[in-house]
Amino acid sequence: MPFIGKAQSKSVTIDWGDSSPTASSVGVNKSSVSAKEKAIASLKLQLNKERVIYQTKWEDANIADKNSLRITNVRYGSVSSAELNKINTELVPNNLEYSIGSTRSRDKLFTILKISPIVKTSGGYQKVISFNVDYRYSPQACPDFTPEIINSVLATGQWFKFKVEKTGIHKIDKSFLSSLGMNTDGINPRNIKVYGFGGKSLPLLNSENKFFDLPENAIQVVGEEDGSFDGGDYILFYGSNTEGYVEENDSNLNPYSNESYYYITADGAP
Repeated sequence: MPFIGKAQSKSVTIDWGDSSPTASSVGVNKSSVSAKEKAIASLKLQLNKERVIYQTKWEDANIADKNSLRITNVRYGSVSSAELNKINTELVPNNLEYSIGSTRSRDKLFTILKISPIVKTSGGYQKVISFNVDYRYSPQACPDFTPEIINSVLATGQWFKFKVEKTGIHKIDKSFLSSLGMNTDGINPRNIKVYGFGGKSLPLLNSENKFFDLPENAIQVVGEEDGSFDGGDYILFYGSNTEGYVEENDSNLNPYSNESYYYITADGAP
């Protein structure tokens, strides 16, 4: 049993993504890994009109004392206009806000950290690049830290559902969107968003589900520069099917579904 009062330290770097992705490398293994990492990163860094939050977790030896958290050595960077256009600036605090807590998952203890990734300054806005986390363990016996409940992203706007049969990089073009029933004439390609968990089964216990809504997936829209979605334009994203080993089920197949679905929309702001 680790000493309760001992200080714990961790360095965190926020992945803000590749600001200049290229389509030429798509199809090689390196790109597949990169796209998968971007998809995972999108679960941690959520920038949209509903949420501006960064959340990460790590396996730990004891419960974190919520009152002991200190954030130090914060390194800031400039916020791009594209990043700023994604968010509701009213959700951005004037000072750095953060919290820490603990949760159990599959008989393992995890520490969860939430922090505001963008802050207002006298000169505009700055984004958090990296920081150090310092905290102590607590004698608390039962961790209690759950995500806030918000309205589903599917509650507003026009959404289209499509199936993914293979895990990997997927290409969505104008013809495919039309087959789903989307009218692509006049849409702003910068507004296109893809949401979904993929095909793997969720944890059996509701208490172990850390997200109450569909997460937004990382995408690359090729040809968005002219503000219209034309015949030669397309979307790239990493999607997963129902195959893949899940320890809790001791199976490579999802026991509850044979199909994996994602949702796409062109409504709302970028």
